[in-house]
Amino acid sequence: MLTVATLAAAFVAPPLQTHRTRASSLNIAMADVEQLRFMTADQVRTIASEHGTPVYVYDEAGLQRQATSALAFPHAYGLTVRFAMKALPNAAVLQTFDRLGLHIDASSGYECRRAIAAGVAAEKISLSSQECPEDLDELLSLGIKFNACSLRQLTRYGELRPGSRGEQLGVRFNPGLGSGGTGKTNVGGPSSSFGIWHELMPDVQAILEKYDLQPARVHTHIGSGSDPAVWQKVSSLSLGLCEQVRDGSSSHHHHYPSRSHHAFFPCAFRSLRSPSSTLAAVIRSAVWRARSLPTSPSSASQ
Repeated sequence: MLTVATLAAAFVAPPLQTHRTRASSLNIAMADVEQLRFMTADQVRTIASEHGTPVYVYDEAGLQRQATSALAFPHAYGLTVRFAMKALPNAAVLQTFDRLGLHIDASSGYECRRAIAAGVAAEKISLSSQECPEDLDELLSLGIKFNACSLRQLTRYGELRPGSRGEQLGVRFNPGLGSGGTGKTNVGGPSSSFGIWHELMPDVQAILEKYDLQPARVHTHIGSGSDPAVWQKVSSLSLGLCEQVRDGSSSHHHHYPSRSHHAFFPCAFRSLRSPSSTLAAVIRSAVWRARSLPTSPSSASQ
């Protein structure tokens, strides 16, 4: 089934001219043009005729297929799949993923509002933003989850919600390593501005102590198309951060924050780049080592 919407996917170009003097350059140009992935040429012409151009067309079946693949990711201690809506914030797409059981990863307060307007429950939205929204207090009251991505954001949350408990607050760290399919999709390590640098943990602990906060999550994201070996190492680093956050104040000794580790994959038209079983295995191995659990064949199947 095709979903026709006013967003980004397939432009319909005007007919190409075939003048002999331009034939050679046209052949070269066509070699660089991305071919149709899920539509026929006749379908393109029909849609262009009915809806005008430019028009944007999405493969609903492909989106559903990739969502199902992500939901089937092997796990040992629970899994929440979130769609990074900045990739495609169309309401019809958000509603499709919502029906399938995906949650939302928002990168701004505006995206939170857009997802809520599309019918996504606020408690299914997690906000990780470079800029703290002016209406953060209202968004928190609606029930969104919030990952503080800087010391200033963590302080702001403490001012708004001193003594906070529950599942709302997470702290995003830059664990010191990154990995991505390209340099532009590597969002960890010294060259990245995302998250609180891991060596600032004492400052994080001081803020947690000052406002009597109890984070529910440690959040890390190192890139899109990550190397499983780097992911494994970062998983261990992230679990170490959980330990330190837990000990950040006297009220934390009986609370162990969960780990929210993100690795984004193309979901619209491509299959997952790395086998999910491989990625799951390296993360599960890191968790077992951190918790001193046996890595027996029987437990590996869980």
